[in-house]
Amino acid sequence: MRVARLLSEHEPAMEELLLGEVEVNLFLLAMLEGWEVDRLPWVGVLDGDALRAVALVLPGQVAVAYAPEAAHGALMGSAAPPFQPDTLVIGPRDASDQLWSTWASGQRWGRRYNQRLYVAREPSARSTLPGLRLARAADEEELLARSIQMEIDDLGFDPSTRNPESFRYSVQRRIQEGRTWVLEEGGRLLYHINVGVQVSWGCQIGGTYVPPALRGQGIATEATRQIVSRLLERNPIVTLHVNEANTPAVRVYERAGFQRAAPFRLITTPARPETQR
Repeated sequence: MRVARLLSEHEPAMEELLLGEVEVNLFLLAMLEGWEVDRLPWVGVLDGDALRAVALVLPGQVAVAYAPEAAHGALMGSAAPPFQPDTLVIGPRDASDQLWSTWASGQRWGRRYNQRLYVAREPSARSTLPGLRLARAADEEELLARSIQMEIDDLGFDPSTRNPESFRYSVQRRIQEGRTWVLEEGGRLLYHINVGVQVSWGCQIGGTYVPPALRGQGIATEATRQIVSRLLERNPIVTLHVNEANTPAVRVYERAGFQRAAPFRLITTPARPETQR
């Protein structure tokens, strides 16, 4: 058993491993599909010629591990690029905890959530919701402000203080690519949600936001149901992950047709000193 940097020659084995649990691995499959393996810091656990686990650690961005045998996460963490603040650790719970134990050994976390992966396979919309549409360029400023507030609420930091140009660009790009949906009524945006990952095996949504004054009225439930039904017309599955302690959000997604799946983990690392308030 050994840990090694994965290269293009390993790509078939990587895809085969990740396709073993498609709904869990949509993000990693998207990275595998969209980038040459040699260009990203993939590491894996090899048992002879067999690939047992993979991890992608993009320091300062995101760290994701897939390890059917969770202890392999720790092996990969010890061989990953060095720990850097501002990196989100997200993925299957046990493997993510094991990755953290060696990759970030001795480091404190910012926040640590028990999350749950949810999967929708069958449309559940019963009617058409007026005002539901793709976001437009004119929505950018409002969506930017709401996206910042959502990350402050969920992750505990303001992304606009870390890399404002990059964060704005991510909002712009989602709009341009038709990956942000909004619900508009009387010129007001009541709701928005993003399609974060879309590959041939399925798509993942997230970033759901309803202004506080409008919550509890069923807006998110019906809008999400409608969007998921549309997405399922061209995707075999739609997934998302949600903090298990966020009972209102869990209820929204279950009413919108999602089913509970794998336990997930989200860990936010501390900010770099110069970006902390």
